[in-house]
Amino acid sequence: RPFTVESRGVETMAVGTQFLVRAGSEDVRVTVLSGSVQVTDHKVPTANAFRLSAGDQVSLGPDGAGPIAKVDTATSAAWLQ
Repeated sequence: RPFTVESRGVETMAVGTQFLVRAGSEDVRVTVLSGSVQVTDHKVPTANAFRLSAGDQVSLGPDGAGPIAKVDTATSAAWLQ
């Protein structure tokens, strides 16, 4: 069943997935470990929702979303061990 995580105006909806949301002092970083999520930045009225897949990471700051980067999911989730 889908669920939603909201952090500082950024909404991430999971659909059978594993992901991380890190809220910094000025940004929110979303990293997808498996599956996919839909991300919506409610702080930017003209922003469209977008989908991230496994290995994708994006930071969303005061000016909206930065570029989507490919990351090593094992390294991103190492703190979970």
